[in-house]
Amino acid sequence: TSLGTTAPWQDIKVGTYNSNDIWVTSHTDGVSVSADGNGWTHTTRTAKGGLVAIGNGKIALVNTTGSNNAGSFSNDGGAVWTDTTIGLASTDTVTDVAGQPNGDIMMGTVQTSSGLSASAIRSTDGGNSWGATTLPAVDNWSCIAYGGSSAGVWVALAGTVAAPSSAGAYSTDGGSSWTAITLPASSAWEKVI
Repeated sequence: TSLGTTAPWQDIKVGTYNSNDIWVTSHTDGVSVSADGNGWTHTTRTAKGGLVAIGNGKIALVNTTGSNNAGSFSNDGGAVWTDTTIGLASTDTVTDVAGQPNGDIMMGTVQTSSGLSASAIRSTDGGNSWGATTLPAVDNWSCIAYGGSSAGVWVALAGTVAAPSSAGAYSTDGGSSWTAITLPASSAWEKVI
């Protein structure tokens, strides 16, 4: 199946499901998945664009604006979807989401209407429920990623084109606590991978 050309793509992530690679993309028409990055299948999650986090077949879809305060999650590689709330203020915007490979913890960076925030969203159950965690400084948090050893490290970066920053943070305890870091340059950080 083709992805088509009419929907504005919002996010794409790669992860695993049943020990196989899976690609997930979100768009205004819904969510599509692929086992090879070439052939795509539209899922039953329709008319829900947003940002995607994935880990071990658990997929979280987070609407970017707090006015929707909504998301969806799937525990089976996108076959069945359940709606959930994210817990954002109506003026908040989610700027990025990521998941850890086993799918237990997913997190996202948040900006308020002014851009400045020390808040992030965190799920410990693959996107079924969400709560807040606090980053070490008020800034324009723009991206988040997970990597490292089996214990894993979360990294969040701040900065936009309008408000460059050299602020960053890392967590080694699943996002429960964060340590501030200073990046070597002030920039509009778009992605950390």
